Amino acid sequence: MEMTAGLKLRTLHWDFVGSLEPPRVVSCRTEEALGKGNVFGQVTIRFHTQQLSTKAVNRLGLFFEQVDSL
Repeated sequence: MEMTAGLKLRTLHWDFVGSLEPPRVVSCRTEEALGKGNVFGQVTIRFHTQQLSTKAVNRLGLFFEQVDSL
């Protein structure tokens, strides 16, 4: 099942519950762009967190769906 299924023109609100482990760097790289002395960097960080989906609203901001708490 796709995470964004049914969310077109809707906004999903969620609450951060907590971190299950500290964030950690997975990948880090740099590259020079077109040889002009511009260096770009990319860092990939893994976050292992717990979230709780709370509600969804439509594009007009009207309440669409309530998600039960755990």
